[in-house]
Amino acid sequence: MAAPMWARRRLWGVRSPWGQKHDVRHPKVLQLPTALGRAAQSVLQEEGWSQEQAKVLGKQLWGHRPPELWGAEEAQQKPGAKVRYTAELARAYLAVRLERDHAAVGRALREIQLRVPTFTPQTMLDFGSGIGTACWAAHELWGHSLRQYLCVGSSRAMREMGEQLRHGNGVGGGYGVRGGMG
Repeated sequence: MAAPMWARRRLWGVRSPWGQKHDVRHPKVLQLPTALGRAAQSVLQEEGWSQEQAKVLGKQLWGHRPPELWGAEEAQQKPGAKVRYTAELARAYLAVRLERDHAAVGRALREIQLRVPTFTPQTMLDFGSGIGTACWAAHELWGHSLRQYLCVGSSRAMREMGEQLRHGNGVGGGYGVRGGMG
């Protein structure tokens, strides 16, 4: 079902249903923070990843990969079952989903900032954090006030990938605040 016309117009910053014009305060194209982009590139380059390899594993993440290429246990599960992230799948997630997820979360958080300009969080709990994408997006907006991040996730490989990104994977950067991936 498509969004109502007024919602689509508001989304692009044209007019609200009441005819009020709104300033567009967000860029139309969101970019990854420089430190996150460098760390992600570093992780993928040190593993010798190609774009083709990322596409193949990305299809598996999206459920488009034939079950015969999965392990025997996964082949018996129904489609849509919980994905068990290995280190390789965590890198595929990084290569395929990082930019999209960061843009989506960043857009949602920018909307909060637009609607409640006085909101300045000091702590953040990200349950089901994956590689910590939401923390990066929050840090971009509220890095001056956020003092502690707590990321909770069930996949060890994803938590380790998030920690690598948080510390800049040896290329500098990272968001260097107290926090952890639990």
